[in-house]
Amino acid sequence: MERTKEIQGVRLVSGEYKESINLSKNLTISGHRCDPKDCCIISDNATTITFSGKQAKIANLSLKVEDKSNFFHCLVVENGVLEVEACEMLGGAWGLCINNRAHAIVRGCQIHDNKGTGVNVYGGARLEMTECEILNNRGRGVSASDSGTFVSLRGNVIQNCSDGVYVYAKVNPFILYRPVLSTTCFSSPLFLRYSLSVIASTGASENGGKLYSQQPGQRDNRT
Repeated sequence: MERTKEIQGVRLVSGEYKESINLSKNLTISGHRCDPKDCCIISDNATTITFSGKQAKIANLSLKVEDKSNFFHCLVVENGVLEVEACEMLGGAWGLCINNRAHAIVRGCQIHDNKGTGVNVYGGARLEMTECEILNNRGRGVSASDSGTFVSLRGNVIQNCSDGVYVYAKVNPFILYRPVLSTTCFSSPLFLRYSLSVIASTGASENGGKLYSQQPGQRDNRT
């Protein structure tokens, strides 16, 4: 990325790129075609993309991790504002990680087949996720924690994870709008641990499933 100081946008031609990228510039990086599988960035024992700049966008990319350590993630947003559009994230310990008060705006992405949680938001970070599919992750679909963390999920499909959405430690606010939370999530489609200052849910979740809420001091006794 050091060579692109004067470039506002980078378009990658179709193919596989064996790279681990630290994106610290205000850039748009996109795949050449609309199908993210046509342009795949694969990291080996490293996080595929780490964003630490002020503002950037990635689109039409497949981000994949190949490692045996269960430590590295597909995409980490640790500063600024990153837009993520029509991307695929797979094979990481987590698919998408947002922390340290960073802000991610995610649209039309597929986050699947990761070794742990699909999306993890914490440390006062902000996530706005719309029309995404979060599928077949071994851990939770979406996990949110810590005071000051903001999560908005609108029209997303979350299936075949442990908990579909797991919220705890005073996330404020947490917004669900027309979610599809499948009972194929092994534990609970939606699990709220401890207190939430604000939760707004509009529209019924398809495929059913109960809302489980745990208060301080209460054991997690889900069956």
